[in-house]
Amino acid sequence: MASDLSYFISKAIWFVVRPGNLLLLILLAATLVAWLRPAKGASGGRVWLTPVSALLLFVTFAPVYSWLARPLEDRFPMPATLPAQIDGILVLGGIVQRPIADDRGTLAVSEAAERYMAPAALALHHPGARLVITGRGEDHRSLVAWFADIGLESGRIEFETAARNTYENAVLSQRRIQPGPDEAWLLVTSAQHMPRAMGVFRKLGWPVQPYPVDYRTAGFGAATGWPDMAANLAEIGVVLKEWVGLLAYYLLGRTDELWPAPEVT
Repeated sequence: MASDLSYFISKAIWFVVRPGNLLLLILLAATLVAWLRPAKGASGGRVWLTPVSALLLFVTFAPVYSWLARPLEDRFPMPATLPAQIDGILVLGGIVQRPIADDRGTLAVSEAAERYMAPAALALHHPGARLVITGRGEDHRSLVAWFADIGLESGRIEFETAARNTYENAVLSQRRIQPGPDEAWLLVTSAQHMPRAMGVFRKLGWPVQPYPVDYRTAGFGAATGWPDMAANLAEIGVVLKEWVGLLAYYLLGRTDELWPAPEVT
């Protein structure tokens, strides 16, 4: 019982001292003061403090990120079965943190590490499949060494290192690989990123099969951690980038679909 109490006390203290939450509490306190102690010019403060405080309070406790991210992650589900013959595995990279890797002399990646873990397992299970990683800077020696440590020879891995965004990932990879019309290729990227990526590949006429990884939601509207205003705002910014990216790619003609969907078979 005592251990349970200490657990919740420690969590409550950490909730308060988190920088984002502490800022929120200060803002709420300022809003309360503006309402309880009206002064000359205080009405102006209430006008902007109240809606800002309410919005940040909502973002802190409501699962806004889940509401925005879940439709993206569910759009292209993990395939129930894979083709009997897999000719290639294409990985959309961009997760190697080169400054840290260079400084520390070891592999350093973002929290989307499943983009490498999943294709590594696939490559080991399908020794005849090509493994191509696209993204600027992804050919880092620490990444090659990590693949070697788990049993993938360096000659097995191909890198496309000029691409700077999703569109270039697709265009430059197709140019490098020159896939045949009957080849079966898996496309590995984060689940939230898969709709935009699939739209681009379809526009190019390359029928890759989606293999989403890096899921970050546990259910529509489900919270994944303790309330944290700063962390929630950062996550919302990431997922909004995908929604804006879908619109931008459609307007730029890089995809023919505003909201790409799985093909009906």
